Amino acid sequence: CTYSAPGKIILSGEHSVVYGKPAIAMAINKRAKTTCNLIAIPPGSEQSGFTVASKLISMDITVPWDSIRAELSGTGSDTKSLDLESIKLPFTADVRPIQVLIALLKNLVTDFFPSADLQISFWEAVTKKMALQLIFESDVVLQAGLGSSASIAVSLSAALVAGFNYIRKSFQLLELYNDPADYEKAIDAYSYVCERVIHGTPSGIDNRCSQVGGVILFKQGIHEKVCSILPFSILVVHTNVAKDTKKAVAQVKAFKEKYSEIIQHTINALGKVTEKIMDHIKLGLANPLYAYSEEESNNLQECIKMNHSLLCTLNVSHPKLDELVSICEKHGLPAKLTGGGKGGCGIVIIHPTKVSKESTIVMPSLLLDLKNAGYGILDILPEKEGLRREPTIIQNIQSLVPINTCLLYTSPSPRDATLSRMPSSA
Repeated sequence: CTYSAPGKIILSGEHSVVYGKPAIAMAINKRAKTTCNLIAIPPGSEQSGFTVASKLISMDITVPWDSIRAELSGTGSDTKSLDLESIKLPFTADVRPIQVLIALLKNLVTDFFPSADLQISFWEAVTKKMALQLIFESDVVLQAGLGSSASIAVSLSAALVAGFNYIRKSFQLLELYNDPADYEKAIDAYSYVCERVIHGTPSGIDNRCSQVGGVILFKQGIHEKVCSILPFSILVVHTNVAKDTKKAVAQVKAFKEKYSEIIQHTINALGKVTEKIMDHIKLGLANPLYAYSEEESNNLQECIKMNHSLLCTLNVSHPKLDELVSICEKHGLPAKLTGGGKGGCGIVIIHPTKVSKESTIVMPSLLLDLKNAGYGILDILPEKEGLRREPTIIQNIQSLVPINTCLLYTSPSPRDATLSRMPSSA
């Protein structure tokens, strides 16, 4: 089976959302895709295991089931006790993808096979009879604040839930998460497990936005899907500086512990600015003529400027992000960092008043100035659809598996919005 999920940008509320303040995120038209194949193997074959293939991170490895089982029987969900040499991990590889899989598998095995007897039967079955193959693809730019890890986490969680449901059926057990609400909660929980491994203490906004799509308002684990398209345009600009969200989140935490009262005031202010920006969005949706006025354009511009300045106070900006803001200000457009900061991408807000009056003058000269300063302009648009099943093309299936074994696939077309997103029973 194959599932895909979009990346995202954060309009407002970076970092403050970790401390319970609201944040606004928008799904984008760049997606990560995970394919999960269950492959029957001959008795005694050494091919049994968990295979991960990804051009995205130059990884093609096989983790033996025995190594996974030994790790999951431990007390933790990291890979401190896992013999990395036994899985032939490339010397320069980032170990976090393996940590993600171990943490996710620990939850899946416990949830899908809750009793000790079932777990023993599960391990005996997979160890002797099957290999599980995961193939990752993505066009979400890595380490840019665009939700690349969240989009992978969501699509991976959905693919593995489908795979584990197929295994449950082979034990004559009912599928889990048949209710759409339960399914949504499960994917959110599993993808958050992945995000915690990658980012430490994430708020959950990234994986939630990737799962549901559109524009969401998120606060303390609860989201409101506001709209599919914003009442203004956004230009996404890449600084070409790789960022590390986990490091940035940890730095803000340390900063808050050192200057508790000051940083708490900054976090509170970010929450208020986010509320003002959301007011503008909802006003634009309800009454476009008023929202497109010069007054509202100026109000939004001021909020975006305050937003970036407050994030600078949290020490999560970068010289290239600040330079981006300065270049855009010269053209009368507000800009800010998006995501964890310390590099990655920034966003430029282009209000309808600017488009109608100055688009033929401002945009070409702005794009030229950004290009000359070494920035990349990304071809990114809003994405109203979140997690979805993708068609799986199976070629030469007879040469891969016996007739009585089935590679998971999904049907009918995921583009029919009236149909459930529940995994197929294959």
